[in-house]
Amino acid sequence: MEHGEACAADVFYALRENLESINKLRIETGEKTIRGCTYNSFAKYWHWFKLLGLIEPVDRREPPIYDFLEERMFYRLSDKGKAEVRAWEDPIMVAHPEFR
Repeated sequence: MEHGEACAADVFYALRENLESINKLRIETGEKTIRGCTYNSFAKYWHWFKLLGLIEPVDRREPPIYDFLEERMFYRLSDKGKAEVRAWEDPIMVAHPEFR
């Protein structure tokens, strides 16, 4: 929401930076640090966010940094994404409640 639109990699790196800040505070207070996810596991969630309509593509694209990578596609929060809570917490269970 802070940036309006971003690609999956930008969101992942922002989350990692935020987690680093949190872990620095946890170390200062003697708490155990929180281990973050990998980009691969984050990408799976990004896929579910798209399927559930929590994020929507915008008309912005950027060429990849390296030839073997895909074009960077940008997204923004949809109206549904701004209003949803449960789907952000557990998108797979929201899409497939029969798995409970």
